[in-house]
Amino acid sequence: MNELIRRDRTLAQAAIQCVLAKEGVTVTLPRAVNRKELVENLGSLTTPSVSVGEMAKIHTVTMDQAAHRFHRSQRGSDNLVS
Repeated sequence: MNELIRRDRTLAQAAIQCVLAKEGVTVTLPRAVNRKELVENLGSLTTPSVSVGEMAKIHTVTMDQAAHRFHRSQRGSDNLVS
């Protein structure tokens, strides 16, 4: 996901923007354990938006990861005794 990191946007800021870009999402509550993280998170309000192409890449990567986890879990269930 390094493609989301830009000179004017951090990965955390891109992640917040991705969540807020989803249909039906109106608020997100990102965790900030210190002032630096809080300022970074708030920066997502003013940094460049995640593009349609970037959102498509995120969707592809997350779907591939979900499919991999599903197939891996199915292999483990083959060893179960009924």
